[in-house]
Amino acid sequence: MEIEVKAKVSNLNIIKRKLRKMGVHFGKPDKQIDHYFKQKGKEKEPQGPGSALLRVRESGKRLDLTVKKLTDRKGVWEEYEVTTSDKNIFKILHAIGFVEVFTITKTRTEGTYKQYQICLDKIKELGNYIEVERFGRGGKNIQEEIITFLYDLGIKHHQLERQGYAQILFEKMGVKYSGEK
Repeated sequence: MEIEVKAKVSNLNIIKRKLRKMGVHFGKPDKQIDHYFKQKGKEKEPQGPGSALLRVRESGKRLDLTVKKLTDRKGVWEEYEVTTSDKNIFKILHAIGFVEVFTITKTRTEGTYKQYQICLDKIKELGNYIEVERFGRGGKNIQEEIITFLYDLGIKHHQLERQGYAQILFEKMGVKYSGEK
């Protein structure tokens, strides 16, 4: 399971400085364009545990096709991914009845700290976020660990967000999520 918590922040440079003092090394910023798809005619259907999101991420010439299956806990989902460089993936999705519902454009800077993957994201559609994720079992316990880590960085409770970026945008479009804790 992919388990993550993110927080909306006003200044990513302050967070980055704190993380560097802890020994985090960051790679170069990477521009990513995430295309989200749903089956035609089901773009605004409510989602909840068992629903799946389909994403194609463009990063340079690389394309990642990802399915994220929602669980009963916000920020915890099953994830399956394949990589290609063939843009025919878009034609295939359209041919089998999927339509693009929105795009998220971001510049992501990644680093690692212990077992955590840390992403500093500048998102055109949503603003600045820090995202901390870890793969494992026991979503609730791991989310609590991540929240404590974020608090140690000076993040306040009201800044925390357990929904994915896609869920945030879907809700802005009026798509409801149900059954998540």
